[in-house]
Amino acid sequence: MTENSNDRLRKAIDAGDIAACLAAIDAGADVNCQQSWGFTALSIAASRGDVSAVDGLLARGANVEAKNHVGAPAIFSAAINGHLEVVRSLLRAGADPEAENTSGETPLFAACSKAHHEVVREMLKAGAKTNRQSRHGSTPLMHAVLSADIETVRILLNAGADPLISDLQGQTACQWAVSHHHSEIAGLLRSFEETRMRSSAPSHVPPTHSHSLSGEELFADAEDILLRTMPPAPLAAVKRVRRQPKKWTRILGIALIILGIMMVTSGIGVIDETSSSSSVAARQAKTRPRQEASSSEVPYIVLGQGVLMLGIGIWLTVRRRGPQKIRKG
Repeated sequence: MTENSNDRLRKAIDAGDIAACLAAIDAGADVNCQQSWGFTALSIAASRGDVSAVDGLLARGANVEAKNHVGAPAIFSAAINGHLEVVRSLLRAGADPEAENTSGETPLFAACSKAHHEVVREMLKAGAKTNRQSRHGSTPLMHAVLSADIETVRILLNAGADPLISDLQGQTACQWAVSHHHSEIAGLLRSFEETRMRSSAPSHVPPTHSHSLSGEELFADAEDILLRTMPPAPLAAVKRVRRQPKKWTRILGIALIILGIMMVTSGIGVIDETSSSSSVAARQAKTRPRQEASSSEVPYIVLGQGVLMLGIGIWLTVRRRGPQKIRKG
């Protein structure tokens, strides 16, 4: 008797016939009987949005955590179809808002992918995590982007979704929006990204200037950067020069500029000459690969040293002086 009732229940589930499911259960079938794909009468009722059937099955002992072939319990079916009242009934019956399917997604992912605003809010209220990542690294925010619904994206952002999280391919939600040509959503995400980056910046970082920097301020910043990045030997020489009178500093600066221009010109000339004879160099590389490789680097080294000399020379020539003493009288 029970076996026949279970068979009838499986057939009713396959057919999506809720009334037949209830009749088979009342005739003795197991309320949690699953058909070949793992669906139960509860998951069918949830997908149809039949609140009375869901409540009736729950009263008969239906298991809210029974999963189908992709590991999804009944609340997934309700969430992806936007059946808010069914979602509420299942949550009241103990459904887990963080239940995972085989892809590591939760019901919140399902609701976001179809832009069901009220279900999204209900899942968040029940404790669903906004920054949960699937096995592929995707987040509910990324699924909301795919739905092309900016309101769902806004709901998640206001609930604390992090737009800077990347999936396994290194793509953020904003990059998802750009790749799918959702420009309005991309703009919203960019503004939230900037806000998040500003709020997470170290406290010692000085605030951004609200006014345009003067030429003197820009030069001071450039001077500080040059001193921090200069190699030790040139840095020591420059520090000695800075203590000399301004006239000698400028003379040295002009000399370095001339030397830098000569080195840059020489390096460029050798590079051009090397490029024009590339066929000969290729034949020589077959017999002396190591020597050719090292000699080919020389013009670039000369060019780099020339640029450094030129930069130091310009800096010494036009660098700002310290504050001048005010003569009395």
